[in-house]
Amino acid sequence: MIGKARTNVRAEIDTQHEILLQMIEDIADHYQEKANDFEENVYKIANDNSDGDSDIKYSILRSLDESLEKQISLSSEARKIMFCAIFSYCESMLYEIISYFRIPRKRANQIEQLIDKITKEYETRYIEVLSLPNERTICDFYRPLRNWYMHGQIDSVKDREFLRFFSEQDKRISIYPECAITDNDFLRESLNIINAFLVFIEEVYCKKEKECNWKNTINS
Repeated sequence: MIGKARTNVRAEIDTQHEILLQMIEDIADHYQEKANDFEENVYKIANDNSDGDSDIKYSILRSLDESLEKQISLSSEARKIMFCAIFSYCESMLYEIISYFRIPRKRANQIEQLIDKITKEYETRYIEVLSLPNERTICDFYRPLRNWYMHGQIDSVKDREFLRFFSEQDKRISIYPECAITDNDFLRESLNIINAFLVFIEEVYCKKEKECNWKNTINS
């Protein structure tokens, strides 16, 4: 059975999703494994060279603490970089969707503005309300988290409160204000949520366009 043809924008959504999944494996997982292996070696060295003496063991661990912290820091920074790339994927694909489906953008350039243009245009064209899956998670959690990583501060009190709330709910995020991602599964989950969000928009617009084209063909 021949699969249905993808639109150019859907092909790009799928391709970038696949690349980012591979990047998580190649980058984030790589640094996490290095940190885990280094930590394991540190404790092995301490145990092997302390002869059961807890003071000697503690002294050895303390001498290697800076090197261990560096490995952990590299792993944490890798997650931050990957998360920013994932959010950029969301933003860039929204621009592509707007361009492909000829949605008037005007000066909209923030993610909430782009989503607003997409949903309002859908309602105008098809006289139906468009409810998007996980819109609030993306706008209220992922957006301020990315901004925190990019700028080191969040000016909006509302955004700070949202970020504090979500970071307290998700155990894979350390408590605000650090907001460090502690588990690579968070990266995979956020990427898949964003991918599903983008695919949903592309599919509902494609479906309506096909319906309209079919009606026009019948009536011509």
